[in-house]
Amino acid sequence: MDPARSAELHGRFNRERTQTKFPGIQLTHLDHGFARVIYVVDAGWMIGGEGDDGSDTAHGGLAFSICDTAGVYAAMTMFPRGHALLVNFSGQPRLPLRLGDRVVAQGWVSHEDDKMIWVAVHAYVLGSTAKRTHEIVTYIYAKPSARS
Repeated sequence: MDPARSAELHGRFNRERTQTKFPGIQLTHLDHGFARVIYVVDAGWMIGGEGDDGSDTAHGGLAFSICDTAGVYAAMTMFPRGHALLVNFSGQPRLPLRLGDRVVAQGWVSHEDDKMIWVAVHAYVLGSTAKRTHEIVTYIYAKPSARS
């Protein structure tokens, strides 16, 4: 991967994570066609109130957002500049995330053509006792040149 593009994407990631609900998300590996992010679920994502059945369960969109983050950064390693726009996905990550879970999402570019990039994202929870601890989802992103 081009070192300048790698530096640009790392800088972008650091700016974006401070402006979103993910200040604790980490981009731990970035290479041509691959990205890995790790996030420890914090209290801001919990649903339900004190004593409710869902009080220790994270919002369902959290797993999707973590997977999308790994996917879009894997996609963006495939072109020299610009942002990849999510246009479709298959599967919905349904990880039962709990407070303190450490979620790892790894995105691999599985296919590309002149307009789109397909990324397979494997997400899993480290140290979870839940029955469902991993998901594989496919995200499809448009290349910047396909949107002009």
